[in-house]
Amino acid sequence: MRPAAIRRPWLSVLMLPGQFSITAYKYLTGVSPGLTTAAVLAVMLFTHDSWLFIAVTLACHACVAGFTVRACYGMFNTWKRTRALLRAACETAFDCDDENGGARVVGHDKNPESDRCHQPRPVVHAIIIPCYKETLDTLRETLAMLSAHPGARKYYDIYLAMEESEIEADFKASQLICEFGTGGLFRYVSFTMHPANLPGDARGKSSNLAWAARIASARYGGGHNDDDDYQHDEDNAVVATEDGVVVVTVMDADSHLLPAYFDAVTAYCCRDHDDDGMTMFVPPIVFDRNADAISPVVRCADMLWSAAGIAGLYDSSMITTPTSVYSVTLRLARHVGFWDRGPEAIGEDLHMFLKCYYGTAGKLTTVPVYVPASHCNVEHEQQQLKMTTTTRNVVQRWMLSHEARFRQACRHMWGMVDSGYAIRHAISLINTVTCDQADTCRWRVLARTIVLLHRIYEAHFLPVHYFVNVMACSILPLLIPFAHPWAGFTLQLTKQLRTAAFLAVMLQLILYDRFHAASIKCRRHFVIKAMTAPATPGHVQRAMGTIGFSDRKLQHARQWHYLIDYVLFPIAGTMFGAVPAINAQVMQFAGTKFDYQVSVKPRRPLPSASSSSLLLIKV
Repeated sequence: MRPAAIRRPWLSVLMLPGQFSITAYKYLTGVSPGLTTAAVLAVMLFTHDSWLFIAVTLACHACVAGFTVRACYGMFNTWKRTRALLRAACETAFDCDDENGGARVVGHDKNPESDRCHQPRPVVHAIIIPCYKETLDTLRETLAMLSAHPGARKYYDIYLAMEESEIEADFKASQLICEFGTGGLFRYVSFTMHPANLPGDARGKSSNLAWAARIASARYGGGHNDDDDYQHDEDNAVVATEDGVVVVTVMDADSHLLPAYFDAVTAYCCRDHDDDGMTMFVPPIVFDRNADAISPVVRCADMLWSAAGIAGLYDSSMITTPTSVYSVTLRLARHVGFWDRGPEAIGEDLHMFLKCYYGTAGKLTTVPVYVPASHCNVEHEQQQLKMTTTTRNVVQRWMLSHEARFRQACRHMWGMVDSGYAIRHAISLINTVTCDQADTCRWRVLARTIVLLHRIYEAHFLPVHYFVNVMACSILPLLIPFAHPWAGFTLQLTKQLRTAAFLAVMLQLILYDRFHAASIKCRRHFVIKAMTAPATPGHVQRAMGTIGFSDRKLQHARQWHYLIDYVLFPIAGTMFGAVPAINAQVMQFAGTKFDYQVSVKPRRPLPSASSSSLLLIKV
């Protein structure tokens, strides 16, 4: 019996048949954040004494209040689940079941035997690390962390995704393969070289991933590549698994993952599920490596960035979007045609989620994995040269930190081009829903799509709408008398909502501190275990000896300065949220192309072999 196709003629007008060109349709949906901001601004200025003003004001404040409450719940849930999972992992010293590829997941059930795979299947982890102008030390730390995992030798395939446009990229990759590709540290180590100026490719992480993922896919058999621009040498093509599962993990060059993450992914994959292999795995992220070396405003902005991703990270959430680090099954990546290569994919993580969601007709399964991915806060390239602690140099470092974080925020907010992509595909999906079951499946897809569009609104529209609305509610009453009988009540109510949202964000940051403490404790435990293990090679020990830990222990008098983070978030949200978003909306109206710039990570000198023990004591 063929699946039923449900047509909705009332939506056909939104498909714009014969009325506008495809280019105009894509442009209008692409600049929808800017169009709606202009509409909100017009309402604030020209209808400030009407029901429309009241409705828009209440809607904006209600959306912000709802987001802060959900973020608090997501942060609390993530902290509790992370603490339980990592506590169990620490107690077992990150043991894994080698017969199942590290399929031991601890912390989910009371019965340990229920965590083991009852139908063992090999699960290979293809880990792609996009690299562009990253230092060797940064990459060494990341590979050293991965090589210390119990399952790395048998189940980790490492792909360094290099860019041809980077000078000496091949030398850097060859050096890393020489250090980590020998001695059996991983199952397989290789690198890919994304050609420069490839037709249709935009600079950025997504196009690099598209190239690397296609080459990696050829090694595992069963796939195909129809893109003539993406030809590659298939001499090394092999079938990696027999009736097994290949999971592609995308992580930044400075991301550190604990083995419990891969154990959880493996355990899920080696069980039978009804998702048909269309699965994405999403961990929370935490900035816990160099937070003590940057400006408090930047530190607060990254805490808010982490919390925004965690806001949708709970089991009952219909939509869970990834931030920087995530995993997809190779079957899903092939099904949707891998990563996109054009300028619309600059927000690579969210764009890939949208592509997978719409590519599976809304049936994508997202699995939260409560093992945090450790990240570095961004630093300026000149910030490394000003490491003395004089007041002048501290201020200079902070200013450089602001500049680097603003560049990164502009790149993040440029990802609002995904708004048009999401809207167009949502209209198409709602207009034609294919389902082989009753109305339950159809309405679930519809509900998830509505929630997805709401999350897109929160990410790309709401920061500017709320900024404009708050400015209007604060300034207009001082300049123009409001005659509407409900205007005064509305202004008083929204003031109370803003106060409640302020307190909710403070609670959110307090919960983040708990989450940060649990994450850093377990990562420190793992590093010490790996560095003291007799089987750990010397160069791996030295690389791990440089790993940073930025504790936030407010009970220590020397770290009371972290309390300032709890009141800086309005400044951080405006400086690195609303302002970059306004900039992106204006530039996208003009059709300006974004100049992609990589974010600089902290640089530390490698210790000598004799100093490794001292570094171990310090951590």
